[in-house]
Amino acid sequence: MTSYPDNPLIQHFTEKIPGDAKNIVFQYYPGFLQGGTLWGLRFQADPNSIENYIYRLSKMAKCIGKPKDSQAQSNGIFSGTFTSLGYFDLPEDFIIFVIYSKPYKPDDWNHGQLSLAAVSQQRNEVIFLAEDW
Repeated sequence: MTSYPDNPLIQHFTEKIPGDAKNIVFQYYPGFLQGGTLWGLRFQADPNSIENYIYRLSKMAKCIGKPKDSQAQSNGIFSGTFTSLGYFDLPEDFIIFVIYSKPYKPDDWNHGQLSLAAVSQQRNEVIFLAEDW
């Protein structure tokens, strides 16, 4: 059982941060007035944990790719998506696992919902991100 709120956009987040995790960053911005809601978690873990995240995320992802792939933009991933977690443009060594993405209007990402994870084996880093804006 986690202390996360009951929200389907964050169901893919890890249940527990590994005990040996380093450089942990957690971001939460509650939706208020015109602002959207954001949940973000970033940390470094041992290579075995990273492999386990890749395995688990690949089973639930609707789309898997790199930051500059054409499918990234079509799923609402743009420059600045990872800014709150330290990356304006996500480096190419990350693999992105899109769990859920939906614009509020077809082909209009001015507002939408996004749920994803990004993993870099090179950096031993994992990012969990969910937004509703």
